Order: sequence, then C-alpha cells, then structure tokens
Amino acid sequence: MKHIKAFILTILSITFLSCDTDYENTFQEIDTVHLNSQKAQNCTICPTLTPVNIPVFSKNELIIQYAQELSENQKNYLRTSYNESDPIESFEVCMYCDGTIEKWTYGPSIDLEHKKASIRSRKKSKPEGLINVDTEFTFTMENESLASSSTTSTTNYFPYISNNNNDVVIAVLDSGIDYNYPYFVSPYLYNSSIASPFYPSGSGWNFITNTDGFLDDYNLKHGTKVSYIINKTLDNLGVNHQILPIKVSSSNGSASYFKILCGINFTSNKANIVQMSFGWYGEDEDNDIFKDLIHRNSNILYVTSAGNNATNTDEKYHFPSGFEYNNILSIAAINTAKTDIALFSNYGEETVDFYAPGENIAFPVSSTFTDSISGTSFAAPYVSAIAAKILNTNRTLTPSQLENRLILYGAPLHASNPLIRTKHEIIIN
Repeated sequence: MKHIKAFILTILSITFLSCDTDYENTFQEIDTVHLNSQKAQNCTICPTLTPVNIPVFSKNELIIQYAQELSENQKNYLRTSYNESDPIESFEVCMYCDGTIEKWTYGPSIDLEHKKASIRSRKKSKPEGLINVDTEFTFTMENESLASSSTTSTTNYFPYISNNNNDVVIAVLDSGIDYNYPYFVSPYLYNSSIASPFYPSGSGWNFITNTDGFLDDYNLKHGTKVSYIINKTLDNLGVNHQILPIKVSSSNGSASYFKILCGINFTSNKANIVQMSFGWYGEDEDNDIFKDLIHRNSNILYVTSAGNNATNTDEKYHFPSGFEYNNILSIAAINTAKTDIALFSNYGEETVDFYAPGENIAFPVSSTFTDSISGTSFAAPYVSAIAAKILNTNRTLTPSQLENRLILYGAPLHASNPLIRTKHEIIIN
C-alpha cells in the first residue's frame, strides 16, 4: 500500500513504553541529518551500524513453487527432469500447507546461479507446472537489549485456546508465543476447530521443528511482545479476537526465507490479518514466491514493520515492508510525544504507510516491574490491532477498504523533520 500515505496511530488510554533496542542494524552509512540529530539528542536506542538484517544467501538451496493443481507424481517428474545433470540431494515441503512450495538442496559443488537461471529459462520455454524459483536465504530478526524474564515452561497451550473460531484472526509470524506469559488476556489463541488427523494442532504451528510446539524459546521473547501488544490493545477495546502463532524464527533469532514462505502459505485460509515484525534489506528480484503469495491472498491484510535503521527506505529497500501491494501496510514508529518520527525508525514517502506508537512501549515483566521496549516491530502490531477492531464491525472489508477506514481515524501530524514529509501525515487518536 505504497505511494499513498504515512500515518501515526494512537489509541485511547493503552499504556505502552520502550527502550529496548529493537533495531535492524544493517547499513554502514546512515542519513547524515538523522545521525547528527541522534548524536545531538544522545539517542541510546539508535542503530550501532552492525549489519544483522542483510540476507545471507544459500549456496546450494533453491525454493520451488509449483502450480496448485499438480499431483505428487507430476512433482516427482519435475524434481527429476529439472535436475538431470545436477540431481537434488533432498527436498523439504511446507508442512500442512497447500503443497505448492518446497526447498531443493543440491550438493556443495553446484553452481546455484547457473542452475537457477537454467530452471527459469526452461519454465518460460516449456511450462510444466513450475511457476517460480528463488534462492533460499537467512537473516537475523530484530535486535533488542531487553532479555525477558517471562515464563518458558512447556505447559500445554490448550487452556488458552478460544472457545470458538468466529473471531477476527491475527496470525503472528515471529519467534512463537510464550503462552504462559501471565499478562495475556485469555482465551486468546486461535481455535483450529477444523483440526483433523492431517493437521494435528489445536492452534498454530512451529515451522522450525515442524510440530505444534510454538512456544517462544527466543530469550528476547520477540513474538511474545508483539502478540502482547495485539492482545492488550484489543482487550482494552473490548474486541474478541484470536492470535494464530506461527513460529518462523529459531531460538537464536534467525529466520529463513523458506520458513517464512511456509508460514504465509499456512495462514492463507485461516487468518484475516497477518502480522510480520521482521525484515531484510536488499533488492526484490529474488522474492518472486513471496510476492506471488501476497498477490494470491489479496483478501488478507499484511502488516509489516518498516525497520529501525533511521534510513530512507525509498532509497535503501527494506522487505517485506517495501513490497508494493494493496494488501501490505508498512509501519514506522512515532516518538513518545507523538510529535515526530522516532529517531531509530526507518521512513520513506513511497515505502511507509503509517506511523504508530513505537517508542517507550510498556511490557510487564512482573507484578512489581514494567520494562519498556522500542522499535517498529512494536508499532506494527498496534496497527494490526486497530485494523482488527475495524474488521470486527464489518468482515466484508477488503484490505484497501481497511486502509481507508484507518485514515478516517486520523488527524494531521505536524512533523518537524523535513526528511519524513509524506503525502499525508495523520495521527489516529
């Protein structure tokens, strides 16, 4: 949803704080004006310029997307015929998805770029049901300084599942959920009332281990924090909802393109809104499968974080927030005073849709201590919650209509920084 606007969303009296450094440290250089401003204001949560979100591309793995109507025999034929000179050593499918995406792994001596080019050339000249091929890559999730002290026991999640499957569903693709975290308002987990022997889970899924164990084992509890903001915001608004936890990040905060694709595919017939508080930098020429999935699921609203490198993403691209689709929202962070962009936040007239509270967001750690977190990762779920509130009143709204309803919540923001001027500057009260 680019080339339209950038907005700031706030809401009633929901108390959030922040200071843990959820920044995406990527580029060796930062816009000079922003950097000088950060130094002048002694910003302690600004980027350290350590590149952690630049993709690390695999040297022997390709991700394949089949046409939806292919049988398993047809897929076996393609696995063999596309790899006669360089046979694949193994392949991995997305569990409990539609069967269209899988990862091919070759031997260490493969010329992967040549192989990918060969596959792309053949699928154009001889269509056989293979529609896209991308290179696998990994990247590190957003950094934070706060090590959460919330519970990490393995108590089963079933007591927290909603008693119906009629509420607005927000899927959270992240590091999982610590479902024992005591400040969730329960029941809040997605109820897979259509569960069958082919989908052995009462709620979400863990694509790291391919099990239903989606407990947040990342010590910084990134997915738990994102989910808490959604749950707390909607509870304060009195909106029934369900969170569908999709674990796509490992215990050390790393994520892979393939696992994220699996997560998106998994949510296609379950979620109304998909929350993705992660991102990578680079070009988009090798993300064809991702873009196709977003395009196919045009009825789902995807809410993404804009990134935390104080960078103009019109010039240095950040994804998935930078994909130009009508069902993607890119969310930057506003400062605590709600007068300007947060110093750490990415920005861009063409690549940012909304600003939302993302600085000094309250995160309860115990009954006597509340810590604070900062980052566009925590601005984005705020927008997901507002969108869920709107959708709760009218389930027929399209993502574009949801965006327009969000605009109606707005009032002008008079930002002081000319670098973040946008076509529309709106704050939602």
